[in-house]
Amino acid sequence: MAERFAVSVGTVNAWLRLAPSGQRAPRRGGSGQAMLGGTDPAVLRNLVAEQNDATLAQYADRLAERTGGRRFDPSTLSRTLRRLGLLRRKRRCTPPSRPGRR
Repeated sequence: MAERFAVSVGTVNAWLRLAPSGQRAPRRGGSGQAMLGGTDPAVLRNLVAEQNDATLAQYADRLAERTGGRRFDPSTLSRTLRRLGLLRRKRRCTPPSRPGRR
C-alpha cells in the first residue's frame, strides 16, 4: 500500500491507526504553556513602564528580584514582551544631527 501511494510505511501505519476513529483534522500544535511559567505578566509590564530603555538582561535581573529569584532567559522575555504588545525603545546617546524630513 505504501508503494501504491508513494508514501512511507510509517505514514500508512498512521493512517490505519486514525481510520477507526475517523479523525482527519490536524492535531493541536504548540505547548500551550504560560508566557512566564506562572509569573504574573503584570510584573513585567510594570518593569517596562518604570524603565522602557532597559536591556533584556536587566529586565531578567529585576524580574528575578521581584519574583523570588526565578530567572528567565532574555529570549523568553523578548517573546513575552512581543506577545504583550510592549515595545522597548532605546534612548539615543546624542540628539539627531539634523532635523527630520518634511
